[in-house]
Amino acid sequence: MKAPPGFTEFWTGSKPQVRGIGSRAKALKAWIRDGLEPRADELAEAWDRQFYERVCKRAETGWAESMRHTVTWLNNQGWEDPPLQWDAPASDRAPDLVGIWDEINAGEE
Repeated sequence: MKAPPGFTEFWTGSKPQVRGIGSRAKALKAWIRDGLEPRADELAEAWDRQFYERVCKRAETGWAESMRHTVTWLNNQGWEDPPLQWDAPASDRAPDLVGIWDEINAGEE
């Protein structure tokens, strides 16, 4: 099944290890089934925001929930999830996203 351009951009993003988690084929099937192509930019923005929230929470508190596999996030309309809440001051510096991502998801499959 050929992936539409919006899905390809969503899946790979600027850092493939950040958005593409789990089965690409299952995520593509959900994407097509639910007609998400017109919302590609919105979904990419929501995924990146949620990822960044988890990175910041991890950097400030030492713990954060893992990101769900992409297909689970798509099936459960993860883009509608509310922002994470925690009682830590906001950091003025951006943490190393990929390094912290690897720590958050170490051993997750």
